[in-house]
Amino acid sequence: MADAEIVVGATARRNAGSVFASGRRVTTQVGAGRTVAVLFGPESTGLTEADRRACDRFLRVPTSPACPSLNLSHAVAITLGALTASRMKSGEAERADLAPARDRKGLLDRMKTVLLEIGYLNRQNPDAIFDEVRLLFGRAELRKREVSLLLGLIRQIEWVSGREKGTGTPRAAGIRRRQRE
Repeated sequence: MADAEIVVGATARRNAGSVFASGRRVTTQVGAGRTVAVLFGPESTGLTEADRRACDRFLRVPTSPACPSLNLSHAVAITLGALTASRMKSGEAERADLAPARDRKGLLDRMKTVLLEIGYLNRQNPDAIFDEVRLLFGRAELRKREVSLLLGLIRQIEWVSGREKGTGTPRAAGIRRRQRE
């Protein structure tokens, strides 16, 4: 999954509170030569919270309301069949320079740490807001250059706050004083 450009979680949940990609959108991305990882959870429980946080967006296999979920092997077969057919139809489509999942995860981990340290995120429940930021970045389909630009922005925040890569805690009070002057 770390090398995937897009990570899609397959879920039967209707109220997952997440951004859902249409099957057509995912098959188009696969047809364009993008590396897409599809994450399936166990039949009994589905995706865990950790699994969900690894996903950029989610996909539902269309089902009848009378039978809203599928056997895992059937869901995998339907999904992989559609993705394979899409890739075979498209030939050599132009491909964007999307950042791999490991680079996006590194950016998000560093961003979350900094946002906690500067007091933007609530320490008791940082994921209440940060899950929305993570999904926003997933929808944005960040390219390698964009990840690099955002890491530069985070480094600047770290520098201004006095937190240069592991050299202590931020100087929030000092920042506030400089802003008032």
